[in-house]
Amino acid sequence: MPPVNAGTAAPDSGTGSIAANDGDGDLHGEQSKLVAISDEAPNVDRALATSRPATADGAGGGDDVSPRLRRRQRRRLLEIKKRGLEVEEQTLALEQRRLRWAAADAEARREEDAELEKMRVENGVARAENARLWRRLLRRRRERELGVGGVRSNKCRDGAAAMEGEEKSVP
Repeated sequence: MPPVNAGTAAPDSGTGSIAANDGDGDLHGEQSKLVAISDEAPNVDRALATSRPATADGAGGGDDVSPRLRRRQRRRLLEIKKRGLEVEEQTLALEQRRLRWAAADAEARREEDAELEKMRVENGVARAENARLWRRLLRRRRERELGVGGVRSNKCRDGAAAMEGEEKSVP
């Protein structure tokens, strides 16, 4: 059936009646009247277990749902909603836990970085001290080899050896 514009007549539906459309969305005429359906009508389901009357389009009384089934469906929907809320709560708790873990990890990383920096500084100080000691050791060895400035230590060594009664050569 083609669309009906406001203020036009609807085409013949085959019943011999023409319904007028005044633009408010309702058809006026014979089709707008309530249709009484008898039990002999072909579109009436006789085994229908509902208190709602059958409709003219053969929908069978609407939703065909018994009150018991309706209550069961309502209970299931409430359970699903409740489970959905529980799942949401669990999801939020998990997200909060993840955020706490991330914060703890970040704090641990900061502490570790601070500790590493402290170790680097201490290591740098130790390296500087070690380098100073090595330079002093190498300077003394060089002086000893050259015979400059190593006289005092050689005298001490020679003096200690003389006290023991032996002479030791200086390497």
